Amino acid sequence: MGAIDDSYEFTQPTQPTQPIEDLTQAPDDDPESSNQNVKPVGTLVKITGNIAQDFNLFLNVPILIGRHRTSDIIVNSTFSSNRHCKITALESTAADGFIVVCEDHSSNGTLWNGKNIGKGNKVLLTHGDTLEIKRGNYFTYLQKNRSSNKSDEDLELNINSVYQITDKVLGSGTFAKVNLAIRKDTQTQVAVKIMKKKDRLNPGSMGGGTNYIDEINLLRAFDHPNIMRVTDVIETEKKVYVFMPLVSGGDLFDQIIKSGSLFEEESKFITYQMLLALKYLHDRNISHRDVKPENILMDSKDSFSIAMLSDFGMARTTDPNNRMQTICGTFQYIAPEIIKSGMDKNPTNKPGYSMAVDCWSLGIVVYAMLSGTCPNSLLLQHSYKYFYHNPLKSF
Repeated sequence: MGAIDDSYEFTQPTQPTQPIEDLTQAPDDDPESSNQNVKPVGTLVKITGNIAQDFNLFLNVPILIGRHRTSDIIVNSTFSSNRHCKITALESTAADGFIVVCEDHSSNGTLWNGKNIGKGNKVLLTHGDTLEIKRGNYFTYLQKNRSSNKSDEDLELNINSVYQITDKVLGSGTFAKVNLAIRKDTQTQVAVKIMKKKDRLNPGSMGGGTNYIDEINLLRAFDHPNIMRVTDVIETEKKVYVFMPLVSGGDLFDQIIKSGSLFEEESKFITYQMLLALKYLHDRNISHRDVKPENILMDSKDSFSIAMLSDFGMARTTDPNNRMQTICGTFQYIAPEIIKSGMDKNPTNKPGYSMAVDCWSLGIVVYAMLSGTCPNSLLLQHSYKYFYHNPLKSF
């Protein structure tokens, strides 16, 4: 996947505590005049000949670059289009709280680190990235209050001949983080999931899930449009780097939070895609065991976009004749038989559960899409013991 075609919101399984604001406002005539009391998140440095100018970037305030006199930054060049490109800092669940996107509107092209973006495409800017409008009009993006959290191993990968891992964190969890990376030979932006081997070494270490080797082997074997695919894997002594396409629509959880709920037709389309994904898995005797909106990634923010099931940290290959026993998953979405099996004190008489628990979880996802809430959210106020004895009364 190269330059990106849709509005950005990069998320991995995280749970934002605030609704995401509408990111579609029109650019101001003077982007800085209405933001005098707001701190900028970055600076765009324009260099033409020996003249340098700084332009501050504020959240959700696009900066239009072009030849037209109404542009926020005017470029007087015959190679510049009236509306050449647009730079926008968008709120995000990434570690910094924002991402910076460059969208190319030009006919003659906008160069991003020497590579043409392409009209209608978008790329994510990171600290130090350069843009060029032919000929001789350069822009450099500088991030404010930038801090580096790279380990020695990350730095080793940065000088690798294949990938450069940036310090832009797109998502993080207990056992992994997801960074923006760039494949050097094509300048393609991808996502990389970075897992520590010590956290994922033993089978079942993630609440009954796979170890990292099993998860990688599962992901490598998948070939389905509704399942997030793996493009490359690199191992070091202490970490595993799993490279995946960079999707631009965020996750389903963010869409539900932003919209409150989804229309029935769109919910049906997403549900249909997830049923196809689960059928693909179940036909291969694989149970995901953590189906939830945060693990459903959207290809774009457009309605009726492609949905992809992701995060197979809890997944397990199982024999249809044997029932699974381990309690795992996310509480609001797990089936009652998982909790019942996990709490049964008799190890020889546990009822266990089957791959059908994925269907229960998807049913809760459907409820969440249509209503904007989980039907069993109040169960968090009760003990597992209460749920064990009264599994259906709270639904």
